Amino acid sequence: MNTDGSKTSGRPSASNETGSSKEAALSETLQLLPTDKNGIDPEGIAVDKNGDLWISDEYGPYLIRIDAKTGKIAEKLYPGSGLPAILANRQPNRGFEGVAITPNGKIYAAVQSNLEITDSKKNKSTKAQFVRIAEYDPATKATRMLAYPIDANYDKSKELKIGDLLAISDTRFLLIEQGIQKDGLMHRSIYLIDISSATDLSGKLLADKRDLEFGAAADLADIKMVKRTKLFDYDALAGGFGYLAEKSEGLAMIDGKTIAIVNDNHFDIKASLQDAKGKTAKSCVITDGKLTGCKVDDAASDSVKLNIGRGDPAQAPSRLWLFTNSLESKAMLM
Repeated sequence: MNTDGSKTSGRPSASNETGSSKEAALSETLQLLPTDKNGIDPEGIAVDKNGDLWISDEYGPYLIRIDAKTGKIAEKLYPGSGLPAILANRQPNRGFEGVAITPNGKIYAAVQSNLEITDSKKNKSTKAQFVRIAEYDPATKATRMLAYPIDANYDKSKELKIGDLLAISDTRFLLIEQGIQKDGLMHRSIYLIDISSATDLSGKLLADKRDLEFGAAADLADIKMVKRTKLFDYDALAGGFGYLAEKSEGLAMIDGKTIAIVNDNHFDIKASLQDAKGKTAKSCVITDGKLTGCKVDDAASDSVKLNIGRGDPAQAPSRLWLFTNSLESKAMLM
């Protein structure tokens, strides 16, 4: 709920408004839905020592504090206003995926994937070596940014996706890392990360004054990234249950020895643009509720229609997985 008592929604803000991800919300008849300057796409939640809730969001990306007593937004940070401006370069729909609060009260929000920045020569940083984790101190309003490394197992930087973040001390966290690697398979892992010696990226640039996302490994030799240690591949430990979900986006500690992971099932809905032969269109322009300029197999097509149906039956349920320190797993269907 907003400070004035009005309700927020999941619709994105307009393209000229703060926090816009340049996304458009459409109805099932392809009509544009109203934008919402206060719209959020919440992805993570953590509770601070005062009982207030901190929400991470994919749009802005925003970092939002909810007053637990009133249910209203008490603090809303975004790039250029409380958060480093560079975070506005998150890829669409890949803002803050996870949020965590350390015992000392600092807030950490992880960008889902690497930033994509366009330089003065119109080059885009599509081969970044790291993903940014933002630190915010509510007591001082100070921020830092840390680099979570993207290793060579990923053919493309954007394939790495952080699912969630969980603080276990002031400097150590558990983290979900997932993505399609060079073997063509989806890998899902839990990492232990340590930020104690990581370099603060704030204000740092390459020698040519471009942002660090443009740098190759050699260019970043002086940047100490977050230390990461793989604990286990949880899809491999699922045994006969079979971990079927594409993405995992929730992580919690149950009793100090049991980790809970929950998946995102995308509401069990799948939408596609297809021609009369069932081929999927790569791109279209929507004007007044009509599809125009569609391309199928790189050729123009005017017979494309929107198909909305159920998602993959294997991924439809929301599943809660419990992993113990003995590396045994259980699955609970919800």
